[in-house]
Amino acid sequence: PEQISAISTAIPLWINDLMSSYASDAKCTQIETQLRVNPDSVPNYTLSNGILRYKGKLVVGEATDLRKNLMESFHNSALGGHSGERVTYTKLKSLFH
Repeated sequence: PEQISAISTAIPLWINDLMSSYASDAKCTQIETQLRVNPDSVPNYTLSNGILRYKGKLVVGEATDLRKNLMESFHNSALGGHSGERVTYTKLKSLFH
């Protein structure tokens, strides 16, 4: 008998929020459309599996709740370490655009 194997991956829930944030952001929607037509059409931006990146950083659309949630999550996590707003923002900025 033929054996079928599957690979599954865990995708963080906030990734769905990240991709949804593009829908309400006119600039993200425009960039996403352009990249779907021509992957080289917008300098420094890439689109892969529905996720926009700018110079390798994840793009966060104008979804204020997501931005606020990311700030709170990083601040409260071991990575953020309750470092204060400015330090937490700097760490987020290194990963997100």
